[in-house]
Amino acid sequence: MISNGRIADSLAQAGHNVTLLNVETIIPMNAFQTTKYAKIVTLGSISNKTMEFGKHARKDMDASLFAESGLFDSYTSLSGIIDVLKIMMKVPFMEGKETIENLKAEKFDAIFVEQLFPQGNALGHILGIDVHFMISSCPMQEHLTSLFGIPNPTGWVPSIGKLAISDKMSFLERAQNELEHHLLDATFMEENFQMLKIL
Repeated sequence: MISNGRIADSLAQAGHNVTLLNVETIIPMNAFQTTKYAKIVTLGSISNKTMEFGKHARKDMDASLFAESGLFDSYTSLSGIIDVLKIMMKVPFMEGKETIENLKAEKFDAIFVEQLFPQGNALGHILGIDVHFMISSCPMQEHLTSLFGIPNPTGWVPSIGKLAISDKMSFLERAQNELEHHLLDATFMEENFQMLKIL
């Protein structure tokens, strides 16, 4: 959100009408300043129960980072993340139906979205925004290389998963990396479809 806020501020200072949408899920956005110059619209609210759920989910994810990983660990952990996101995204979008209708009426020219969370693209689709700019805070993930037709040479580029491999892979590691690539691609695509169902 900090990088989104900086982009929003730059555009607003250049004279554009900018709205920064805060979707409340785990971290309350009023906990830190995201933008100084853009209009801020907030969807949803975070209950104490949701905050506790989020803390527990983050603790589990943090613990999994230091565990030894196997071939299907990325898939199983991401499936869990999708389930958590489905639960956490329902509240803001159920509470914010009127806000979403008001945003539709704005007829925005473009939307800036993060590749890690598909709600932005799903919301852009719902709002009828044709131009989507992707903000990338990490290496491009499998589902995006597939969507954009960007080559992702799995023979020497490790997948964005949990496999402990380098760019100098054995034949078996290359096969595992190829499978990891396809599993992550399918998992993230499923995440996108689940978000569209919520909206």
